[in-house]
Amino acid sequence: MPFSCWHGLVLEEMKSSYIVGGVRDINEAISVLWVCSHKYEDGLNIAAKVKELKKLGKRIKPSEYQEVVLQIDEYIRKSISTPEVWRGEKENKRLKAPIWWHLVYFGIKFLGLSEIEAWNYSFLKLFNFMMCECEYNGSIDLVAEDEMEFILSHSVN
Repeated sequence: MPFSCWHGLVLEEMKSSYIVGGVRDINEAISVLWVCSHKYEDGLNIAAKVKELKKLGKRIKPSEYQEVVLQIDEYIRKSISTPEVWRGEKENKRLKAPIWWHLVYFGIKFLGLSEIEAWNYSFLKLFNFMMCECEYNGSIDLVAEDEMEFILSHSVN
C-alpha cells in the first residue's frame, strides 16, 4: 500500500517524529507501520485498536529494532520524495489548509477520484500531478515554503 495523504494526516495528528521531527524509536516505527497498513476507510478509530497494535510490536525482536526504525525512515523519505521544483519570481503564496487536504482536493477535482480513492492515493503521485498542473498554469509556488522545505528535506537524492 503506498504512503497516502491519509497516512500523512494521521501521523501528523499523532505528532509522529517521522512527520514532525524528533526522536525516532521502535515505538514510533511500530506506530508508522500500523497507520500505513490501514486505509482511509478504516478511519481514525485505528488508534483505538491497541490490542492489534501490541501484537504487531511483539512480532519485532529487540535485535531488529534499529533496522526497523531505519527502514521506516527510508520508507517515509522515499514515499514523499519529490523532484526539485523551481520557484517563480513572484512572492510565494502560502497554503491555508494542510498539504494533505490540498492534494486530496486536487485528486478529486482534477483526477476524478472519489474521496476515499483520493485519501488512499499515493502522496508522491498526487504531489507530482499537482505540481505539473501548477507549473502548466504558471503558479508552481503554491506550496508554502515551510511545507516545501519539509517535503524536500525528506527527499531521497
